[in-house]
Amino acid sequence: MIAAVFFHVIDIGEGLPPLEYLTLEDKVIIPLYALIVFGMVEIATQRKFAQNDLTKAEIINKKFRYAIPIVVIATFALVWNL
Repeated sequence: MIAAVFFHVIDIGEGLPPLEYLTLEDKVIIPLYALIVFGMVEIATQRKFAQNDLTKAEIINKKFRYAIPIVVIATFALVWNL
């Protein structure tokens, strides 16, 4: 997460003046943030349930295995059309 923020702010942000619209880089970085946050939620949820019930953690892992690509593709499609 820190690497993505530094890349967005330092590498991309310093080269462009403040703009009122999304650039191509912004459209690529926003789904990246969604992927990172969704992955962090999955890890936290899985760790919570892994302490008590390992089978429930495996079920959550299987659900997120399909949900993460769907969320990233949906976010990318939504941002791309802005």
